[in-house]
Amino acid sequence: MNPTPRQVSVPNPIEATKQYPYTRGLDYLRRRSREHVAIADALTHTLPPEMLAGPIFALCDYGAGFGDLCVAVLQSLSRRRPMQAGSIVDVVDLDPRLLAYASEALGACGYSARKLTPKTFHQQSRRYQLILASHVLYYISDRPAAVADLAQRLTRGGQLAVILRSDACDTYSIRSAVRNAPSVVPPEPGRPRLRVADVEGMLRSVGLYPRTEQVIATFRVPVSDVRHRDLYSADPSTDATEFIRFVGHIPTTTNARSSAASAVEQELAARLDGDSYTFRIATAVVTGSTDVAA
Repeated sequence: MNPTPRQVSVPNPIEATKQYPYTRGLDYLRRRSREHVAIADALTHTLPPEMLAGPIFALCDYGAGFGDLCVAVLQSLSRRRPMQAGSIVDVVDLDPRLLAYASEALGACGYSARKLTPKTFHQQSRRYQLILASHVLYYISDRPAAVADLAQRLTRGGQLAVILRSDACDTYSIRSAVRNAPSVVPPEPGRPRLRVADVEGMLRSVGLYPRTEQVIATFRVPVSDVRHRDLYSADPSTDATEFIRFVGHIPTTTNARSSAASAVEQELAARLDGDSYTFRIATAVVTGSTDVAA
């Protein structure tokens, strides 16, 4: 690992990952809020000095996606300690295309990473001082089992950081309104929504001591950039429109459009402030430590 990594931007994911739903909306949020940088700073600034004292640091990003949070965490860590040769970065994702992108993003910032699928990750026995699980537990059926497995892979004094949308986040309230609208079938029906209290309970159940910090990003979306007629299209004409679709997980099926449209329009009207919609993105960083003093 490069001991003095370059402080450069993560490559833009749009061209590399066009096939993923909401990619443009996610990138719009990332560029306007810079929330991944704020999350990284909130996380790394609370790491105990003894965790950073050793010559080698091992980090795993479980569900790495585009790799932007992993890059931000490493860059924030580098301001507290030099990343020595031999330090370890493992990125884990189900999709090899995302693994390739995350590895490229890390390489552009001076880091080398080992790419692992969930299968190869579970076959190895490496332990880590820090494991990131950012916005990944939503998609896992047996969440307690996943948390228990990750907890077993921590070193003594290590920390598991679970990042999720807070109940107070606009994405949470808008998606709730859409899900509760008539004729809308929620994504993954039968799988309960993930809440901060659920994560804290799962961490406690495996012997970790949870600490929760909220990261708030507020930003404005110009009304003129939102094409309301495209909100129910699979390929909206503007990035701002795609962001609104991402915020609400708006369905495109014909039978759900009318009821979803009414819910979305009410939520947007509540956030109208002059010529912009104002969004409050609240993210919870729930860190479980093997050490009660952390």
